[in-house]
Amino acid sequence: MENDITVFDRRAGLMWQKSGSDNYMSYDKAERYVQQLNKRDFAGYRDWRLPTIEELASLMENKKMNDGL
Repeated sequence: MENDITVFDRRAGLMWQKSGSDNYMSYDKAERYVQQLNKRDFAGYRDWRLPTIEELASLMENKKMNDGL
């Protein structure tokens, strides 16, 4: 896994892992990935989870943010 790099989304009030994949990941594999993040205290936290549909929708807005995100 990458370094503990995160992005704080002020609008949603959430912290996201700053990474991604161009490859398909099944839901089960994504759940296991999140479990691994929690197991190793990624970025000092153990309460990582997959985003809700509403949270994901906020990422789809066509608006450039800091650091080119």
